[in-house]
Amino acid sequence: MSPPPVRTNLDERMDVLRGMMERFFEMVHDAYSIAFQTDRIHEAVEESANLRDDAATHAERLARELLLVLTLNQPLLQDLRVIAASLRSVDVLERLARHARDIAELHRDWQDRAKKEATIPEDVSSGLQKMHSIVLDLLSMAKACHIEGEDVPVDRILALHSELNETFGITIGHLLEESKSEVAGREGRLLLATSARRLERSGYNLMRLFDLWHHAKTNTWIRFESGGK
Repeated sequence: MSPPPVRTNLDERMDVLRGMMERFFEMVHDAYSIAFQTDRIHEAVEESANLRDDAATHAERLARELLLVLTLNQPLLQDLRVIAASLRSVDVLERLARHARDIAELHRDWQDRAKKEATIPEDVSSGLQKMHSIVLDLLSMAKACHIEGEDVPVDRILALHSELNETFGITIGHLLEESKSEVAGREGRLLLATSARRLERSGYNLMRLFDLWHHAKTNTWIRFESGGK
């Protein structure tokens, strides 16, 4: 017969895991915030790269701790769903840290290509800034769900995700309309378009985090294609 599950200290272990998840969310948030500090972009690239490396190391530690709880405590019902969601979220958060690093590098590369005193065209810049703000809002809400146990605000996140996608389309449209001289040539246009795409992909991955937590809490998935209804 296999030994019975060790159920002692499960609550304490879950508290430790929440603390590790909270630190993970903070790393990702810091990386996105740094990525748009274009007035000090070279320093921002280095800092975001360091945060991405720290996040990768943290992801490995967190995954080991989550597997240890599964092995020793064999949690049931909602605790099991929370741990399963956290395991899957580790990969998503690590990917978000990579996106943030990429965005910083893309902005650095654009500035290095642009002429002295050149700035990103206003319509493009405002679109990127808006997408960045939405990503940070979604990230804060995802942290509140995973760390503080809040219910997923389905209508709110669907509205924000829709706004993010709409802004992405508009921003790409402005990029296509700008003359090459205004966006640092064909390569500069591609860099800005890739930055917008990274933000769009960030939104997609954040919606995955919400879906995982919603399932952990309710044992049901969000039906995104039908507006969450």
